[in-house]
Amino acid sequence: MKQWIGLLLSLFCFGCSTQIASQFVYSNADWLTVRYLEEYVELTGEQEEIIKRKTRLYAQWHQQNELPLYSEQLEYVAQISPQHFTEEDLLSLQASIKERVQVLVEKAAPDILTLTRSLSDSQVNDFMAHITEKHRKTAARLNEREQSESRNRYAIRIQETTEEWLGSVNSDQKQAIESWAQDILATSNEWIEYQSNLRLEIEKLLANRQNPTYLMTNFNQLIYFPETYYPAGLKKKRAHNLSVANKYIVTIIRSMDEKQTKHLREELLEWHELILALQS
Repeated sequence: MKQWIGLLLSLFCFGCSTQIASQFVYSNADWLTVRYLEEYVELTGEQEEIIKRKTRLYAQWHQQNELPLYSEQLEYVAQISPQHFTEEDLLSLQASIKERVQVLVEKAAPDILTLTRSLSDSQVNDFMAHITEKHRKTAARLNEREQSESRNRYAIRIQETTEEWLGSVNSDQKQAIESWAQDILATSNEWIEYQSNLRLEIEKLLANRQNPTYLMTNFNQLIYFPETYYPAGLKKKRAHNLSVANKYIVTIIRSMDEKQTKHLREELLEWHELILALQS
């Protein structure tokens, strides 16, 4: 279930790095959706046609209604003065992104419910087998890492992302990134338990997919209130890590020099031009 929504978000949010790639996604969203889903379950011909038709409509809606809003948001971000950027500004941007994601999920939810009801017992078994195996591999990978290795990987990932948007990082920003990685709380065990909780809920949901009341109530709970399935301590740790992240993001942005600011605005301009091209 979460995989299907994740696919839609990746297809219709900023998921491609070039104009050609993004245009390819828009032109072939129906085919890409079917190919992705068939990694988890073998679809019938009728299901494939329904998915393709619904995805084309979804893409058209997204192009007409969501892309203009993304364009406005990028224009706003490009005008922000880094030296005067505050945590309140960051929280406002995060809230805007969350709102747009919520709209995407709400738009896709009815079609996902329809597809869920159409699954056969065999398809459900295959789907759950793939989910279980994916979760097993994730748990094994997380359990193999020492905490120090996880922090080092996290710091490398943050620096790579920062360099992508700013072009480079200075010594103060590197120090902020290192402190950021050290200040976060490890959540690997909790995320493994959370995946297990979700898997059990999805299994129950699919077992009761022909019960409209059960399906609707529990589907909404699963999609809109995933924190319900957090194990003890995860919500508090996530809040801590988000607070830490916001603190250092603001620090890094406020320490940007003219060259980094120019690079960031050029990156934003590229995205803005891409969105305008996709709207035409």
